Amino acid sequence: MKLFYTGPLVNTEMLVAMLEKHGIAATQEFTDPSLPDDGDLSREANVSVPEADCPGT
Repeated sequence: MKLFYTGPLVNTEMLVAMLEKHGIAATQEFTDPSLPDDGDLSREANVSVPEADCPGT
């Protein structure tokens, strides 16, 4: 897996959904998993995609 995007949770959730619609199995994880999941949509998260699906590789 290769890091594709880092940004607010609200953006990463939409990006993962859009990638899945195009057949790309993206994963999402918080940049700091030690923080509690309090529903903050601005919390920073990472989106990773398989290297084969990553542009420019």
